[in-house]
Amino acid sequence: MVSASESSKFFALFSEKAAKFDETVSSKNVDDCRALILECQTLVSAHSAVLPARDLQVYKERIEEFKRMLDNIKQPKKKFGFSKATKQANESQVRNEKVDEAANGGLVDHSSNIQAPVTKTAAFSLDNCDDQQLQLNDVHGEVELRNLNRCSVKISGSPATLYMSEVHDCQIVCDPVASSVLIVGFRGSSLQVACQQLRIHKAQNAVFRLHIVSRSIIEDCEDVSFGDLPSDYPATDGAWEAAGILKTKNNYKLVDDFNWLNVQQPSPNWKLLE
Repeated sequence: MVSASESSKFFALFSEKAAKFDETVSSKNVDDCRALILECQTLVSAHSAVLPARDLQVYKERIEEFKRMLDNIKQPKKKFGFSKATKQANESQVRNEKVDEAANGGLVDHSSNIQAPVTKTAAFSLDNCDDQQLQLNDVHGEVELRNLNRCSVKISGSPATLYMSEVHDCQIVCDPVASSVLIVGFRGSSLQVACQQLRIHKAQNAVFRLHIVSRSIIEDCEDVSFGDLPSDYPATDGAWEAAGILKTKNNYKLVDDFNWLNVQQPSPNWKLLE
């Protein structure tokens, strides 16, 4: 079973490629788009053994979406195709998967259960707190919040990553995060943060006010809302610079739901704030 941290790392890698593709397809550069699609496919194939089946399906769906976008900007009667070597690699991968399944008596764990990250060396953490106003100041590394109920939390400084597990009925305000935010279990709560990537598992009745570089990803979520950061978001210019996040582009409206693969219809599990 893949860990949440491993899943988040791959998500960051794929999101970087996807962001480059979004920029390239806007410029209608067919050759560069084709190269990026091949890079994405190679990346997914290389990590297929450690990705949950559902994640793997979604990433492949994204690649198919990239192909359709490429087809829309190409000249008529010009078809896109991967090289023979790539096709042979894919066929070999399928054969290996079948062999692995046969070796396990036909029983393969395709679950996408996500474990809360085990961060033994988290520089800053809060754990098992109820009905408190909490503050972490001058952070400069990993931040981890676990098992918080009815708390108000303010995180200031230069967090590198933010992990949250089983945070309920809480209000979280965090200075810009240099890398990723990963959440497992978030009910009746709100989060304000700027970050590079965001992945959310098992959130319900939650509000996310974001400034985000890539697309947010949700899974097993219900009734979650996304909006821009409020005007009173307290981060200083120095905190934004330390995280390496520009204020000029915010993708808070871009959300991928791993439980909703129908690209023709919006997911019922999330909405944008009015």
